[in-house]
Amino acid sequence: VSKIVDVIYKQLCGNASPILKQVMLRVITLLTRTSPKKVIFQLMDYPVPADNTLMLMWQAAGAESSVAPLVLKTILLILKGKPGTMEERITERRHFSLDTTNMMPVAASQALCTLLPIGSYKKAVAQFFPQLLMALMLQLYYTSNLRLMTEDRTFYARDALRALLNCSGLQQVDIALKRKNCWNQFSQALFHHHGVYLVAKTLSDYNFPQFPDTLHYLYKLSVEGPRRSEDNVITIIFLTELLNNFFKDPFPEEFLVLFRNWVNDSDPAVSKLSLQKIASMAPVINEIENVCSLLIAILDAFLSQDKTVVIRALMTLRRLLGKLDKVTYSSLCTRIACSYCPLMDHACKYTLEICASELKWPTSYLLKDEHCSFELVVLNICNNLLISHQKYIIDLISDTLGFLRSSRTYLRRGSVILI
Repeated sequence: VSKIVDVIYKQLCGNASPILKQVMLRVITLLTRTSPKKVIFQLMDYPVPADNTLMLMWQAAGAESSVAPLVLKTILLILKGKPGTMEERITERRHFSLDTTNMMPVAASQALCTLLPIGSYKKAVAQFFPQLLMALMLQLYYTSNLRLMTEDRTFYARDALRALLNCSGLQQVDIALKRKNCWNQFSQALFHHHGVYLVAKTLSDYNFPQFPDTLHYLYKLSVEGPRRSEDNVITIIFLTELLNNFFKDPFPEEFLVLFRNWVNDSDPAVSKLSLQKIASMAPVINEIENVCSLLIAILDAFLSQDKTVVIRALMTLRRLLGKLDKVTYSSLCTRIACSYCPLMDHACKYTLEICASELKWPTSYLLKDEHCSFELVVLNICNNLLISHQKYIIDLISDTLGFLRSSRTYLRRGSVILI
């Protein structure tokens, strides 16, 4: 089949008569009816962007509604790939060459620009709306980060997404996003996360009828887990915004479980997004059924190797504890206290690391020691103060003596150690 398609492509690129061209395009339609996957993969194997001949072949491949579901399924399979990278060999493509910088997903996005508006595809598009929506959102992210592509290639996923909205009865959503200048900014990598939020928010504002199917698909994606860590970020942003618009806090338990699991995700961006959403639920924290397990997940985040996650977890816990009822708090009091001990040690070392770098204190090697001696660090700091700031020592001692009268025990103790 692939050889027949290739021969037809070469013939169409030549000086074939109009009648012969029509006959060959009809052959493409018939081949798509009998072997849709093989035809689609062969059409994807040509250089990007597609030329006029290839566009005619795409139109011929999309001529019959009976094969539309299989055609879209095949394209969705290709859209799982990340353009510009060497992807694992896809089973259905075993007879075709693999470009070292896989551009098939870009070709698939361009093909959708042709196929989605076709009237005979309306029913199939409605069936696969959630899958197409999220696949194109991810392709927008990949292509906005891709530097191998020329400028005119970066917009096919965007154009396909707009075509999807327009052929799904969501023309007002497309217009609203254009008014917000969303489409023009999607080519900028730094804008993309905000762009995902805007698309989800605008769809929600217009009460898009595909919401139930889209929510179900996002939940399925979240439970199964993403192919790549960056996919998870896009999924969380989209899912959170849909839930914010259609549910009151707290979310239903099945969604809360997802956010609880994401708190300790290996990707710091995922952890922080989840913690941010959980923090916003502080006013209704006592309405959550399994609040203890949620709080324990946040406490576990204190052990993260990423300092920004630790800070976000600390801020989240502080907001939740301010609203938590006394009975629940008392049941977790010991667990919370135990979690704060390593956190305070972490904070002290972090502060000393800043001092070491800013004030040129050679204490870094001491802080890296697993059995760090606090007295040794203080002695080291004092020796450095004597050497580097000797003329200020009298003023330093004088100022430190003032802290001996402090009502706070730790300040009195600290001043005694320093003196």
